[in-house]
Amino acid sequence: MVEDYISTERLDIYSKILKVDEKDKQYCYQWNKELTASIVPLLQCLEVSLRNSINNAIKNHPPTGCGGLYRTDSQWIYELPRYLGDKTYIRQNKRYQKDSAGNIILDKNGKVKYKNMIWEEKEVKKTVQRILKSGKSLTPERVISEMTFGFWVCLLGNNYNEPRNKTLLWPELTNEVFPDLPSGLNISDVEKRIKKINEFRNRVSHHEAVWKFHYETNGITDYSKPVYGINASLNLLKKTYEDILEVLGWISHERRDMFINEGHDKRFYSLCSHDGFYSFVNQDKIKPSINIKKIHMESAKLIRLIRSNKIYKIVDGHTDFGVFGPDFSKRKNGMDV
Repeated sequence: MVEDYISTERLDIYSKILKVDEKDKQYCYQWNKELTASIVPLLQCLEVSLRNSINNAIKNHPPTGCGGLYRTDSQWIYELPRYLGDKTYIRQNKRYQKDSAGNIILDKNGKVKYKNMIWEEKEVKKTVQRILKSGKSLTPERVISEMTFGFWVCLLGNNYNEPRNKTLLWPELTNEVFPDLPSGLNISDVEKRIKKINEFRNRVSHHEAVWKFHYETNGITDYSKPVYGINASLNLLKKTYEDILEVLGWISHERRDMFINEGHDKRFYSLCSHDGFYSFVNQDKIKPSINIKKIHMESAKLIRLIRSNKIYKIVDGHTDFGVFGPDFSKRKNGMDV
């Protein structure tokens, strides 16, 4: 039984929210899997672009007031979180572990032992430990490349905003990290947008139903009020995808345009459509079709459909053969062609 491996709750949302028949729930689930996979390339592109843009900005255009406070070569990945940790806890006398005489305790390598660290320091430490455990060589560049998306989102926050003395990242580096940010927007606006993207990314990573959305109350998601219906779900998912594309464009419009021109978005738009949904759930509802019994007459129609990047169906007389799209195909029995 499929339910032995996929929870009933995960399958039931398709009948409750999308109002499909019980027999079609597992096909909806397969559609969601393919749809989720089609979103991953854009999320990867955004994550790598954001990471590289922040890293390059710190190294090539360091904050003017940070001299002597922390290094701005690749070692910044250790030193910037350390500096903010010091700033957060030293004044409170909560930074270091001390003995009964009040002396700071050192570890076996002569380094101070911290009593409290900020979240970013802990994340860097976890990444270092993971790299060492894997047997890879430890370099600051490798640590930077293996930090989570959540780490980079955190760097956009108010803790790194220091406009008066310009010792931290924002607002001074805003135009370096987001050179194509529209006028009128600031780093706070960017943080809000990318936080929402990170929440969506976590849903993708945890194999949730990416098409499922909820209404908001005063800007806060109300999980007791789901959005019902395939039309609304598809429209909201397209908007979410296009929001990610827009933020990628703030970092680099060239990178966004390259992503689109190389066709990395085609699979998503094909699947995030009524025909994309029906290609898994009810292929009889897909209207564009090619009858291979009349292939000589319909070859021009086939070429037009291929060029249009639409999903279409090929039939052998009155029998469905399969469903095809820009970069995928499905046989009538649901198997890939």
